[in-house]
Amino acid sequence: MAVLSGAIIRIDLKAQTGTIRGDDRRTHRFSREAMVFWLHFLDLKPGTRVRYEVEASSNDAFNVELA
Repeated sequence: MAVLSGAIIRIDLKAQTGTIRGDDRRTHRFSREAMVFWLHFLDLKPGTRVRYEVEASSNDAFNVELA
Protein backbone atom coordinates (compact mmCIF):
# COMPACT_ATOMS: atom_id res chain seq x y z
CA MET A 1 0.00 0.00 0.00
CA ALA A 2 1.11 3.53 -0.68
CA VAL A 3 1.68 5.95 2.16
CA LEU A 4 -0.19 9.19 1.52
CA SER A 5 0.08 12.65 3.07
CA GLY A 6 -2.59 15.13 4.00
CA ALA A 7 -4.00 17.36 6.71
CA ILE A 8 -6.66 16.94 9.36
CA ILE A 9 -9.81 18.89 8.47
CA ARG A 10 -12.13 17.70 11.27
CA ILE A 11 -11.75 16.09 14.69
CA ASP A 12 -14.58 14.81 16.90
CA LEU A 13 -13.05 14.19 20.32
CA LYS A 14 -16.25 12.71 21.75
CA ALA A 15 -16.66 10.13 18.96
CA GLN A 16 -12.87 9.75 18.62
CA THR A 17 -13.03 10.12 14.85
CA GLY A 18 -11.71 12.54 12.29
CA THR A 19 -11.40 13.38 8.64
CA ILE A 20 -8.25 13.83 6.57
CA ARG A 21 -8.01 15.74 3.30
CA GLY A 22 -5.20 14.23 1.30
CA ASP A 23 -2.78 16.19 -0.82
CA ASP A 24 -4.76 14.67 -3.72
CA ARG A 25 -7.87 16.51 -2.34
CA ARG A 26 -9.69 13.26 -1.46
CA THR A 27 -11.16 12.92 2.03
CA HIS A 28 -10.87 9.90 4.29
CA ARG A 29 -12.44 9.16 7.66
CA PHE A 30 -10.45 7.57 10.46
CA SER A 31 -10.85 6.57 14.08
CA ARG A 32 -8.50 6.84 17.01
CA GLU A 33 -7.88 3.08 16.79
CA ALA A 34 -6.61 3.57 13.21
CA MET A 35 -3.66 5.61 14.46
CA VAL A 36 -0.19 4.11 14.81
CA PHE A 37 0.16 5.80 18.21
CA TRP A 38 -3.44 6.30 19.38
CA LEU A 39 -2.36 8.60 22.21
CA HIS A 40 -1.43 11.18 19.54
CA PHE A 41 -5.14 11.53 18.74
CA LEU A 42 -5.39 14.23 21.40
CA ASP A 43 -2.63 16.21 19.62
CA LEU A 44 -4.61 16.45 16.38
CA LYS A 45 -6.39 19.61 15.28
CA PRO A 46 -7.45 21.01 11.90
CA GLY A 47 -4.36 21.67 9.83
CA THR A 48 -2.16 19.02 11.50
CA ARG A 49 -0.17 17.18 8.81
CA VAL A 50 -0.37 13.38 8.82
CA ARG A 51 0.73 10.33 6.85
CA TYR A 52 -1.67 7.43 6.32
CA GLU A 53 -2.76 4.50 4.19
CA VAL A 54 -6.23 3.90 2.75
CA GLU A 55 -8.35 0.76 3.11
CA ALA A 56 -9.51 -0.08 -0.42
CA SER A 57 -12.87 -1.56 0.58
CA SER A 58 -14.01 1.29 2.86
CA ASN A 59 -11.91 4.27 1.70
CA ASP A 60 -11.08 4.88 5.40
CA ALA A 61 -7.59 5.88 6.51
CA PHE A 62 -5.50 3.64 8.75
CA ASN A 63 -1.94 3.66 10.09
CA VAL A 64 -2.44 7.39 10.63
CA GLU A 65 0.58 9.14 12.16
CA LEU A 66 1.88 12.64 12.58
CA ALA A 67 3.94 13.76 9.60
